[in-house]
Amino acid sequence: MVDQVMVSVILLVIYAARGASPDGPNQQCGDDAGPPWEDDGPIAYYEGFPNAPVLPSGECPAPLSAACAGKGALAAHMDGPVDCGGKGWFCRIFDQPDHRMPGVSGGRFPDSNFASCNQSETDHDLDGHCHGSDVDDTYGWWIRDHWHRNYAGKLKCCCDWQATVGVVNRCDYRKHVTPEVRLTCRDANEEHNVDWGPGCTKDHFQNYKEPPAGTCWEVASFGPGPFEEPPMTPSPSPSPISPSPTPLPSSPSPSPSPSACQDGEIRSEASGVCVEKPWDDFEGCAKEAALGVCEEADAWISEHCCVSCGSCTATSSWSQVDGGMNRVCRGKSRDDNSPTYYMVPSGVFSLAACKAKCEETPGCKGIEHKPSGRCEVWTRAEGIGASKAATGFTCLRFGSSTTTATTTLQGSFKPVDGGSSRACRGADPQDNSASYYTVHSGIRSLEDCKMMCSRTASCCGIEHSEGQRRCEVWTRPEGIQASRPLNGFSCHRFEATGATHPTDAAVHSQAIHRSRRHAFLGTAFLQAGHHSTRTWQESEL
Repeated sequence: MVDQVMVSVILLVIYAARGASPDGPNQQCGDDAGPPWEDDGPIAYYEGFPNAPVLPSGECPAPLSAACAGKGALAAHMDGPVDCGGKGWFCRIFDQPDHRMPGVSGGRFPDSNFASCNQSETDHDLDGHCHGSDVDDTYGWWIRDHWHRNYAGKLKCCCDWQATVGVVNRCDYRKHVTPEVRLTCRDANEEHNVDWGPGCTKDHFQNYKEPPAGTCWEVASFGPGPFEEPPMTPSPSPSPISPSPTPLPSSPSPSPSPSACQDGEIRSEASGVCVEKPWDDFEGCAKEAALGVCEEADAWISEHCCVSCGSCTATSSWSQVDGGMNRVCRGKSRDDNSPTYYMVPSGVFSLAACKAKCEETPGCKGIEHKPSGRCEVWTRAEGIGASKAATGFTCLRFGSSTTTATTTLQGSFKPVDGGSSRACRGADPQDNSASYYTVHSGIRSLEDCKMMCSRTASCCGIEHSEGQRRCEVWTRPEGIQASRPLNGFSCHRFEATGATHPTDAAVHSQAIHRSRRHAFLGTAFLQAGHHSTRTWQESEL
């Protein structure tokens, strides 16, 4: 037995040295949340957050003892591997009132899916989220996926997939992903035939028992919760905390989220609000700017495409702070958020109403807004000096219409090795230094990711994932020279106007035709006649 533990510890040290979390081999499918496992750096994704293992006796439980000896308590609880004797595991995420995903109240998870059998009424799914597997080594991969989906709360896991019977009425399943199917695997949480719903009986309720304590483990403050980034310096040995009672289920509350623009609308770069499209085939400011719509721009382009076209000076006293969208306002630094800087008026729901409230408030410097109905009117004397990433919020400055112009690169994006289902790389498919790019989170659309690139002086391309809302803006001097297959991602080179790429010389010799009447380019650019067909590279812009 001692020899087995020593071998496990040695293997864990070897795996830990390679830097990825959890240990390999890779079981990440295309739709798993979070960045590519191969891209993990020396600091685990969960380090620096308030998550902590619950160790009542000060020691790790038996299923994690080998992992704890090899990598420490936090890494063991988050990465595994768990030793459940091949019986698998199951986890439940309960509400933790002081640690929830932003916008969630009342303990309602985005995917609450079970009822606990310790109550008489179990015809509901309001008690939290349950997930498990009958294979031990799937544990760390499920943890990684659900962490990045921000299933924030108190985590309790136990050995034995079959032990769910009499504990919960149903539980989701995660399959084991073999190396042979990993590259074609889309979703290990769905691509299986397991529909596990053992239900709860009167006997389960009257004789309810949790699985044996020695087979279970807990993590408090699981998931990022309200934190976009680690709020503290990563520590390899966070202090364990005492267990707390499992919270009781509570009534559901809807989770507000920013809505997409409706058909016939486009999002304004100046205000972040959806506005009516000026032309039926207008595909968005960044795409159109790359094709030249900024020349002799009319009022609509000047007002709403002011970032792509180089200036927000035309008609508005409002300007975006660090891009505006998915940002919260701050004072002199990203952590400076004194409540004395702003007032929160009641009954203000729309962005337009929030802006109007600012405009009628003496000394207003800007606003922070969220579609769910929160409006902060900022009156800090020095103004809004910084911002911080936060999904669903918008931060705007209010002031003179002569705001500073934004320099924007003009050029075109071209797919690398087909673009779709590709991750960008440097000199070869294994060359992926973190120094090559800057990661922007919360970037849902490919268009927005391209805009981030066009506003970065040394940008040479992007890697984007819509599902993960992840945008890599590449600035490697030698550019993007290779790629590798990765479902859910796309890779595009950026070529500034006037620049060429050896493999694309023939493409540059072709004329790019416009397909609509160019009334917005001035009378000298009016075109009549039939719509011409766009070239292949335009469809990728």
